Amino acid sequence: MTGLRVVLISRRFWPLVGGAEKAIADLATGLRRRGAEPTILTAKWDPDWPARVHYYDAPVIRLSNPRGLGWGTFRYMVALSRWLRRNRDQIDVVCVSRLRFDAYAAIGALRGTNIPVVLRAEGAGPAGDCGWQRRSRFGGRFRRRCQRAEAIVAPDEAVERELHQTGYAAERIVQIPDSVTPGTRVDGGSRLDARLALASVNNDMNVAVDAQVAVCISRLSKSKGLTRLVKAWRPVLLRWPTARLWLIGDGPERDKLYRQTVNLNLQRSVVMPGTFEEVDGVLKAANVFVHPGDEPGIPRALLEAIAAGIPVVAAETRDLRQHEGIAGIHTELVPPEDPTALAGAIIRVMEQPPPKQTLQAARSRILQQHSPNRMTREYMRLFESVTRRPVRSIEGGES
Repeated sequence: MTGLRVVLISRRFWPLVGGAEKAIADLATGLRRRGAEPTILTAKWDPDWPARVHYYDAPVIRLSNPRGLGWGTFRYMVALSRWLRRNRDQIDVVCVSRLRFDAYAAIGALRGTNIPVVLRAEGAGPAGDCGWQRRSRFGGRFRRRCQRAEAIVAPDEAVERELHQTGYAAERIVQIPDSVTPGTRVDGGSRLDARLALASVNNDMNVAVDAQVAVCISRLSKSKGLTRLVKAWRPVLLRWPTARLWLIGDGPERDKLYRQTVNLNLQRSVVMPGTFEEVDGVLKAANVFVHPGDEPGIPRALLEAIAAGIPVVAAETRDLRQHEGIAGIHTELVPPEDPTALAGAIIRVMEQPPPKQTLQAARSRILQQHSPNRMTREYMRLFESVTRRPVRSIEGGES
């Protein structure tokens, strides 16, 4: 169905960057290539930002979002509801990122219309959407309204399990893996070129030509295992005195992590340069990608590292162990909560990286399983399906 008018809703969007934001951005560009007409609704986080911009060819509309957690959220939900009601004649289907405030407002605003709402669940474990609904003061109310969505997309098996366990109807859950951009494979002089480019814009990332670099791309939060990664870095530094650990991202644990590096006298070798809109250059500059967190699910950054052709060291989880594109190929899995094992694995990979053909095989498999074309095709199939049938609702109220 060409010309399908799709509204994509994500409270955070470019230039704010994260896994959920990248998924919506990839979906928007993919839908445009397939002849659909996506519009992105998001929040205006900075008063100086323009209210309307374009992300490539997709229009982006930034809605009122005053500063202040409670008041800003309320104003954003009101603005979102009003926009959807005012423009309902120009909408075929709505897709909302996360099962939180945006989803609650969208489903409420479109109740009684024939416009289907599709939700995309993000993350598993305590930091995921189902975990948020469990611990939030009004989480039960949010969950009951989200259960009225025409479909709920799970990006991996861990999220799908949690949706089932939380009471979402099995027939409404659809698993669609997130896409991973191919990037540029690490070979030849690309690592040196990437390091020189990064050093030219951030002197903290200036490293010796032959230095070993480990990178971790993650939100700097308590659940990500970053404190044990910093603790594991001391043995690595003893083996490789010029080695550097780049913690890419931002979050509430940033100050605590910096204090930890100072206490361990690692502040010169552990660098926290903030977030990057594109991580391709960071991955090309690294020798190894490290994922110390043991939350359920498949981290997007880990998939991006494999797609870039660099080796991976990660805390072992059920989902990583069972993912056919990860376990048993070139990813070294270590016991969670064990900094000594983590340090040993990093050192082993730095000393003897996997063969290039092994890395290439892993890259090819991940790109096949998580191709942008596949993701867009499956979303288009879902959107076309829900727009062809009458909008359903479940029994019971929301209170």
